[in-house]
Amino acid sequence: MREPIASPKISDSRTDARLQPYVSLGAFPLDVARHRILDVKETAAFLSLSVPSVRRLHRERQIPEAVRLSARRIGWKLGDLLEWLEARSAA
Repeated sequence: MREPIASPKISDSRTDARLQPYVSLGAFPLDVARHRILDVKETAAFLSLSVPSVRRLHRERQIPEAVRLSARRIGWKLGDLLEWLEARSAA
């Protein structure tokens, strides 16, 4: 199992502290980092859910639309997940 790469602190009010261990942003601006694709395991960890829960939510179309990476892999844009979380917390 690989260790998450530590990244510098991002100063943006929309960025959550739980984003830090899962995203190696380097020197990229936040606008670029929001396009990073998280796989199912990273998405589950980011949302504090289990992998089966993420897959169930995806099947039921209750989370943002996934990006097809290959015939058997999907992922989610980090920006889409952040916007979805913001919308849920505002409701």
